[in-house]
Amino acid sequence: MIIDIIIPIDTSTPVLIDTINSAELVLSAVSLSGIDNSLLVLAIALHISLYFSSLSVIQNLHLIMRAVIALFAIACVALAATDEELRITTITMIRPALGPVESLHAVPTYLEGAPLAEPLPPKKFKDIDIDQLIDIGKKVWEIIKAGKPVVDYKNDWAGAIPKGVDWMDLEGFKDMSYGPFGWEFKNAVGATNVRFRWHFAYSCKGSYDGHGAFLMNVGTAIEEIYAAWGFTVNVNATVDDKPTNYGTKIDPIAGLGVEVTIDVKTVLQSFTERCRVSIHGDCTAQILACDQ
Repeated sequence: MIIDIIIPIDTSTPVLIDTINSAELVLSAVSLSGIDNSLLVLAIALHISLYFSSLSVIQNLHLIMRAVIALFAIACVALAATDEELRITTITMIRPALGPVESLHAVPTYLEGAPLAEPLPPKKFKDIDIDQLIDIGKKVWEIIKAGKPVVDYKNDWAGAIPKGVDWMDLEGFKDMSYGPFGWEFKNAVGATNVRFRWHFAYSCKGSYDGHGAFLMNVGTAIEEIYAAWGFTVNVNATVDDKPTNYGTKIDPIAGLGVEVTIDVKTVLQSFTERCRVSIHGDCTAQILACDQ
């Protein structure tokens, strides 16, 4: 994109004329290459100011008016190019082609119990209503903050276990991975401004006394995060308050709904996209709703 800037300037000012004329061509090249145009405007202003310092006050006043117009025109071109680069026109949702697969500990499994002050007395299966499910762990955590990963894999997870049972009494867990999921935001010229990919990780099929299928370590694992200059990206995860039993009273299958939300903001636009998945204790999972 080349825009002519025609400004009447005395022929006695060849340095200034050369600066402004060459700036037009350089700016055109810069806008096509994606380099920050504001840096170019500053460089031109510095060049002109150095030239002014060698002139008289009258000459300065005469040239300043013309230089201001030139810089204003250049700034308008720069802002137009920046607007095109910052304006999101396409959002694509990435979904997995297959269902959950067994994980080889791509994300560590944390089943480390805190030491108990006193040993708990053994509980009998008949004394436990294993169909009464409770959630443990966190309900909300940050994944990306201001474009940077902040998720803590050791602490940012949730689980669904029988009420009255210590999760350390559960056995037979199996680690699973479900993904990739993600979003890609592209601008008007087709360049990617924001890309975020993740997968759900969880431990399933935990049983109590041979019954049930319960969940631990339900969380999110980042695969990729990219945010271009001028874009603020925040991603959070939210887990349902109450687990769901997809099985029977004797053999309950715990289920947790997990929602990942991405917020993308620029000076021009803001977007919020969500992806909600139901994860089950029998190691299956189901996409409930994913934007785009």
